Amino acid sequence: MNLEEIILSLIPKGHEKAISGTKLDILADTEERDRKRTIEHLRKHGYLICANNNGYFIAETMDELKDYVRTVKRRIKTTGETIRKANKIIKRYDSQIKGQLSLDCLGDDYEF
Repeated sequence: MNLEEIILSLIPKGHEKAISGTKLDILADTEERDRKRTIEHLRKHGYLICANNNGYFIAETMDELKDYVRTVKRRIKTTGETIRKANKIIKRYDSQIKGQLSLDCLGDDYEF
C-alpha cells in the first residue's frame, strides 16, 4: 500500500473517533510534513478528511462537514488579519526607513 492508502485506512469515520496526527504518523510510519502533504492531496481529490482538536476524521454527517468548514473559515479569517497587520507594518517601515534592518522605528503600535 502507498502512503495515501495507508492514511485513508487509518483515519476513522466520525469526529468522536478522531485520530491524532502523532498517532497517525506512528501507525503510518511517516513524518508530519509527509502526512500533512498527503492529507492535503487527498482533500484536493475529494476525500472529506476533517480535523478538530482531537485529530483527523472522515466526515460522517453533513453537520461534521459544516463544522469543519466553519473552523477552516475562522482560521482563514485570523490568518488574513495577521497578514494585513504584517503588510501594514511592512508598508510603514518601507516608507519611513528605507534600507535599515530594524523594526525599532515603528514603536509599540506594531504589535499583532
